[in-house]
Amino acid sequence: MQYKNINYRDYYFVIFKSRNQAIQLYYTMEKKRTPFFQLISTPCHIRAGCNYAIKFSNLNHYNILKNEAKLMNVELDEVYRFYIMNGKRTYDNITSSVI
Repeated sequence: MQYKNINYRDYYFVIFKSRNQAIQLYYTMEKKRTPFFQLISTPCHIRAGCNYAIKFSNLNHYNILKNEAKLMNVELDEVYRFYIMNGKRTYDNITSSVI
């Protein structure tokens, strides 16, 4: 698996109901050679426990992920935007604006 370096100062990520769903969808995207996604640990203050999220740098890539998830019967739980403002890490839940 090739490591993808997505901008760490401004990005989006989607979380899932289970870590298995995140891993399954991520590896499917890898097999399709879509270079837009990276598997990350879900930030602890958003969801406790061992969970994964899929990170992407452009909100347009969310539609690619959403379409593939639908084909696989994988439910996308919530979508967040991460950015740094005045040195502070900020996570905004943007689920309602991307549905």
